[in-house]
Amino acid sequence: MEVVKVKLGELGVVSPLFDAYRVFYGQKSNSELAFDFLSQRVKNEES
Repeated sequence: MEVVKVKLGELGVVSPLFDAYRVFYGQKSNSELAFDFLSQRVKNEES
């Protein structure tokens, strides 16, 4: 398996997966929150 860092342009593909992850662990679905959270992580190079 190859692990790569996500880029800002790929968040549209990745954020629904992250939202599904959150739902699996009991959180309410919130696509905007998932996108914003990941966007900040990428911009701050925390991803």
